[in-house]
Amino acid sequence: MKLSDSSEKSTYPEEELLIKWAKWPIFGVQFNGHLSLSVISRKLNNDVESQPKKYRKSLQFHFYSVPFVFHALLLTIFSVIIICFGQTGYSAFKRMEKLSSDAGILAAYSLCGFSYTMGIRIWSLIRVKKNLAFWTYQVDKVRLIQPNLWDFKTVSDLQKEIRASFLRTVFFLCAVLMTVFCSDFILVDIFQISKYSVITDSVLGQNGPILVGGLLWTYSYFSNAFLSLWLSFFIKLYSAGVSSIRGEFEGGKITGAQISRLSKTYNVLVNLVDHFNDEMGGRIFLEVGFNLIFILGSTYFIIVSGKMGEYGNAITNATCALLSMHVLYVYGNDCENLEVARLKLVNLLCEVEESDGPWEMGAANKIRDFQRKVVTCKLRITPENFFALNRSFILSVLSILMTLLIVLAQFRDSDEKSGSR
Repeated sequence: MKLSDSSEKSTYPEEELLIKWAKWPIFGVQFNGHLSLSVISRKLNNDVESQPKKYRKSLQFHFYSVPFVFHALLLTIFSVIIICFGQTGYSAFKRMEKLSSDAGILAAYSLCGFSYTMGIRIWSLIRVKKNLAFWTYQVDKVRLIQPNLWDFKTVSDLQKEIRASFLRTVFFLCAVLMTVFCSDFILVDIFQISKYSVITDSVLGQNGPILVGGLLWTYSYFSNAFLSLWLSFFIKLYSAGVSSIRGEFEGGKITGAQISRLSKTYNVLVNLVDHFNDEMGGRIFLEVGFNLIFILGSTYFIIVSGKMGEYGNAITNATCALLSMHVLYVYGNDCENLEVARLKLVNLLCEVEESDGPWEMGAANKIRDFQRKVVTCKLRITPENFFALNRSFILSVLSILMTLLIVLAQFRDSDEKSGSR
C-alpha cells in the first residue's frame, strides 16, 4: 500500500509509518542478531465499546520475543562451539602456517573477525534499552515533521531505495554462499583446475565440528552486512526530509508562515542527525573499520589462494571483498546523498531569494535567514567526530588499502623466498 494523500497518511501513526518503511532493514538486523526489538501490535482502548478494536504496531523489547531468544541462542551456541572445538577448527588451517606472514595475517584476520562478530552482538544485547530509546527519539522527532511534509514522490523514492539496497545486499550474500559451497566442486570435480579448500575438505572428511562451526561462522560473519541497511535507513530518511523541504519550495508561491514551518522542520532534521551521530557514530566507526580490514584480508588471501592453487577459495574471498565494498558503498553513497540534498536546497533558496516574485511582508528576510541556516548547519555523518563519511572518504581509504596490500604481497614474496632456501 502506498501513501497517496493526506487522508491515507493520517491512517498511519508516525511509528507505524517508520516501521512500514523500515520493514526490510528491521528484518535484516533481527535475522542477524543485531536487534533484539520486536514489532508488536498493541491494542488501543476505545471509548465506545461498539467500535471495533484497533491495534497499533510498535517496536518494543520482550524477553519471549523471537529476536531476543534467537539473539541469546546465537551467542550461546557460537561461544560453546568456539570453546569446545576452536583448537580442532584452527588445526584445519595448518597448511596456511608454512609461511610466518600467512600465519600472522590469518591469526589477526580471524581474531578481528571473531571479536567484531561476537562483540557487536553482545554490545547490541547490552544496549537494548538504549537502542529502544534511540528509536523512540527518532519517532518523536519525525512526529513533528510528518503531518504535512512527506509527499508521495519522496515516500515512493524512499521505499524504492530501501528495497533496492536490501535486495542488493541479499544478492551479494547469496553470491558469497554460492561460492563457499559450489565453487570448489565446479572447479575441482568438473574442470579439475583447482584444489579443495578447507571448508570442502571438512565436508568430504565429514569433520562435523569444523563443518557446523564453519556454517555458523559464515552466517555470523557475512550477515553483518544487514546492519548497514538498518543504520543507512535513518540516513535515507533524513535525505528524504530535506528533499521534501525542497519540493515545497518548488511547488510555487510560498508564504512567510510556510517558510517558518520549514525552517523549524530543518531544525528537527539537524537534531535528528546530531542524535544519530551521538548514538550510532560508534557503530558506524566500527563498521567502516571492520569492512576495511575485511577487504584487506580477503584481497590478501585471494593472492595466497591463487598461489596455492585453491582457485575456488580465491573466488570466495573475492566475493567477500565485494560484499564489504558494497557495505562501504551504501554508507558512503547515502551520506553523500544527504549532503547533496542539502546543497540542492541551498541552491534553490538562492534562486528563490534572487527571484522577483511578489512576496508578502517579511517573507524575503525569512528566506534569507533560512538560507543562512541551511548553509551553516550542515547535515553530515561524522562517526565519533573522526571523519565525515562520504564517497570521497571511502575511495581515498580504499586507495590506501591497495598500497598496503602491495606491501603485504611483497613481504610475503620475500618470506616465501627465504623459506625455500
